[in-house]
Amino acid sequence: MSYIKLHPLYLPEILTEIFSYLAENKTLYPTLFVNWLWHLYSAPILWKKAEFSGDLNNTCMRWRKFKQVMCGKYAERGTKFHKPHAPFLLQLHLSRYKVSNNVLYKIAGSCPNLRHLKVKWCCGLSYRVISKIAQICPLEFLSVSCNSK
Repeated sequence: MSYIKLHPLYLPEILTEIFSYLAENKTLYPTLFVNWLWHLYSAPILWKKAEFSGDLNNTCMRWRKFKQVMCGKYAERGTKFHKPHAPFLLQLHLSRYKVSNNVLYKIAGSCPNLRHLKVKWCCGLSYRVISKIAQICPLEFLSVSCNSK
């Protein structure tokens, strides 16, 4: 019987458990920069839920960066853009934004595990694109309120 001794901090279950508590306190973000192993286990927890509402200036800047990452705006022309965090996104909440049909459809299409979509008071979306998103994503919860186009 062979025995391989692992370093105690290498156990992913321990890191994931600790990081889940840090996520509740909103202190998980700095762990991304400790080392590659911590980044590997903290990034999926950070990307589980994306919420854009509240303070307009701060949220608009975050939404713009989020769109660039999820829609591949950082990719060079002619290359396929890899979205490593897209599979981790489980919940997306948008409130009081002008969101284009194309952008929301691209984001939803790149997130194969999106389960929870909440769109509240967002203008610019059609119900047709919402129904298409419901077909391509395994949504368990969908809330759309007061959208107009």
